[in-house]
Amino acid sequence: PAVDGYVITADRNIIHVRATLYYHVDDPMSYVFNFAAASNTVQNALDNALLYTAAHFNVDAALYSDRAGFQEAVQQRVSDLTDQEQLGIVIDQCTVDGIVPPRQLQSVFDQVTTSRENRNKALNDAYSYTNQVLNQASAQATTITNEAATASRNYVKSITAEAKRYNGLLPQYKLKPALFEQQTF
Repeated sequence: PAVDGYVITADRNIIHVRATLYYHVDDPMSYVFNFAAASNTVQNALDNALLYTAAHFNVDAALYSDRAGFQEAVQQRVSDLTDQEQLGIVIDQCTVDGIVPPRQLQSVFDQVTTSRENRNKALNDAYSYTNQVLNQASAQATTITNEAATASRNYVKSITAEAKRYNGLLPQYKLKPALFEQQTF
């Protein structure tokens, strides 16, 4: 705590946070005469913004999934506080330089990160396998459907040709049935 600032997150975890605030004095009269130590007030506003923002973010969002959102929330909060106190400054930029877990718990956080990466890899592999199986099944279904349609067309053509042949033989049979039978069989 003496070296790195620490905050408690919304899910009651401790993380270390360090931020740098860039600002310029817009109203020198307010900045110099309204406060005994305006720079200390700015520092307090930044500290307040870090504590407030951390209390509204869970540890996963602050460390991994929404670091940019965390930084934006800190900048917005410090800007609101300095405007509310009429410090006479304009916030140019607020960069959150470091959001890290406590040194004593680094290995535990690393294990969580490794577990998260393994989970994501397993999910990606499962999605890949699912897509592969679905594509193969779709191709197989298309092949079976096409083969069935071809077989159906061939069967219909065969039956049509046979019917045509029998229709062509019918007049010969009607003329002389016995001779037709003898010649045919």
